[in-house]
Amino acid sequence: MSKLITNEEPVMVISPKLAVLLGDADKAIILQQIDYWLDHSNNIRDGHKWVYNSVADWKRHFPWISTSTITRKLKSLEDQGLLITGNYNKRKFDKTKWYRIDYDEFKKIEKAFSQNDQTIMSFWVNGVSQNDKTNTREYTDNNTDIINSNKFDYNEFIEWFNELADKDLKNTEINRQYIKDLLNDGYTKEDLVNVIEYKVNEWKDNEKMNRYLRFKTLLSPNNFERYLQDAKEFLPSEPQKEKKRKVPLKEKERDPIEEKINQYKLFLEKFPDNEIIRKALERLEQQKQDND
Repeated sequence: MSKLITNEEPVMVISPKLAVLLGDADKAIILQQIDYWLDHSNNIRDGHKWVYNSVADWKRHFPWISTSTITRKLKSLEDQGLLITGNYNKRKFDKTKWYRIDYDEFKKIEKAFSQNDQTIMSFWVNGVSQNDKTNTREYTDNNTDIINSNKFDYNEFIEWFNELADKDLKNTEINRQYIKDLLNDGYTKEDLVNVIEYKVNEWKDNEKMNRYLRFKTLLSPNNFERYLQDAKEFLPSEPQKEKKRKVPLKEKERDPIEEKINQYKLFLEKFPDNEIIRKALERLEQQKQDND
């Protein structure tokens, strides 16, 4: 047996259920480590324990994750309300973030999607594992499989790009790799679409910039995050459709399937990468459609 597998310190384990909940194995590991550090922390401010690290320190703790990805994962956990940040540095110019976990928020999520939810658990047992814990590499590989070529139609995506940008990009390994790298780095297909739509709108009729409508530029890790932020500011949000009521609310019998669908949709707004919940939602929507 390899010493690298059995003797390396520190040994990190991952809760598959947490990884499924967050839709991201790396975020699960980061959150678990912060929980461990908080338990041993002596940094108490405003009645709470806190931990802090420089970017270089984060990288030493998670050497397989790039610095930019670590920063993005932390920001995502912060946006989801699971991490709370503060600044208790003695020097005003020191911008190092302090972190603590919002356990109250986490309890709400645990309560909403507890182990008693048979729909979730059926997907959990059949789709992931019946064990509470697995090793980091095993689950990371499974998580990567979820978001790479098995779930992404590269040919369809490239054809869509060519039609939108009036280009003739080929379905080559190089072009597919640009997509894979971003997906494996935590971005979503929607992120890629938003950037491409934004840049095509900006550059397609620009004689000087049109030639940069290519994956080498648009999906470059050096450019993508900046382009994505610009796209989010530019692209309009979808208008909410007005809900129609055929009968007064109090007279209408409550549909348990519809309630569960709405519950899952709200959950996915916070955890859009959660494939287990997404599959459960698809099954319920199909069930409702069959019943109607």
